[in-house]
Amino acid sequence: MANKQSKMQPKIAIVAIIFLLLGIVIALSYILLNGGSVSTIKQEIVQKSQDKKKNEKQYAKKNHKNFNFYYSATGKKYRPKNNYKDSFQNQNPRTFIRKTIEQEKTLMLDLNTADSTDFMLIKGMKPYFARRIVRYRELLGGYVSISQLREVYGMNDYMYNNLSRNCQILSNNIRKISINSLDAKTLAKHPYIDYPLAYQIINFHKKHGEYSSLKELYGIPTMDSTQFNKIQPYLSI
Repeated sequence: MANKQSKMQPKIAIVAIIFLLLGIVIALSYILLNGGSVSTIKQEIVQKSQDKKKNEKQYAKKNHKNFNFYYSATGKKYRPKNNYKDSFQNQNPRTFIRKTIEQEKTLMLDLNTADSTDFMLIKGMKPYFARRIVRYRELLGGYVSISQLREVYGMNDYMYNNLSRNCQILSNNIRKISINSLDAKTLAKHPYIDYPLAYQIINFHKKHGEYSSLKELYGIPTMDSTQFNKIQPYLSI
């Protein structure tokens, strides 16, 4: 058994040498066919490695700093919608800046003369909400303060801030109510006057005669300065 193993070892060594020589011949043939040398192949390997690192750096740079394109998890390039930089590049810079400034301009609508169509120019305004503002103005007889917009049904801070930036009170044509000639039912139609207060105003008029000054309303037991200042702009004698 030992003799057989000793006879096989030289044969294995010869086979290994043959395969080694065959590999060398194939390598030399490749070099000769491509007209290069061992140093050329080494340079190609180094160049490919450098190109790979360069591409990785460019990928990272585009992925983090380029606003035009982004890359998905698979490395696929895509353009997001509503891209700020892209919208700037696709038009004249002066036009883009002018449009941006115009969008930031305040409209300065007259709160007492603007209609629902005018209010629709304000950012975030819905048609039904614009109609509410006009309707409440009609019920009041006109706005005397921007803060009264908070009394409109459904008003929130976002919409109020947009309205206060874009509205002002220029006209002073407030519709007034004559407390000497109207009945309690008509007085109670005003948002600031409920039925109990309306009846007290009329009863005071019946007992003491016609009002000669609005300050006489302080004679009503429930009347205080806060309530008086609130209704006074809408009353006349």
